[in-house]
Amino acid sequence: MKVLLVFAHPEPRSLNGALRDVAVRELEAQGHEVRVSDLYAEGWKSEADRADFPALAPKARLKVAGSTGSMPTASPMASASTATRIGATASARAPSPASAPC
Repeated sequence: MKVLLVFAHPEPRSLNGALRDVAVRELEAQGHEVRVSDLYAEGWKSEADRADFPALAPKARLKVAGSTGSMPTASPMASASTATRIGATASARAPSPASAPC
């Protein structure tokens, strides 16, 4: 079986990195073809910023997830259609590693 393991941790020598290595070794030992995608090594950034929401109106306020884990939203100044597009974009994004359990 072909397996794609997606690794998203800024420190490759972390516990998550060690678990990645164990998973790869075990899967390969069982005869699986394993490919690892290391998002941080590929330059992926975990933070959302204004550039991630090109449909956001220039005067609209971008509110990104904080400690509550809320998703990005537009301020009341943004049109309803903009807020809908932002919600659709935000819901399509994967949770950031900071909010995912380790």
